[in-house]
Amino acid sequence: MRPFYVDVTMVDVTHDSSGKKPSLNRFLVAALRDFTALFERLDAM
Repeated sequence: MRPFYVDVTMVDVTHDSSGKKPSLNRFLVAALRDFTALFERLDAM
């Protein structure tokens, strides 16, 4: 799961640097983190 965490941080940085829509940025980052938790649960099964 490490590469996925790297993708999340990269997306977070790129959206912060553009800084066009902070609210949308927060939503996207939260959604990506939810996906990481979901994948972790699937891996645990």
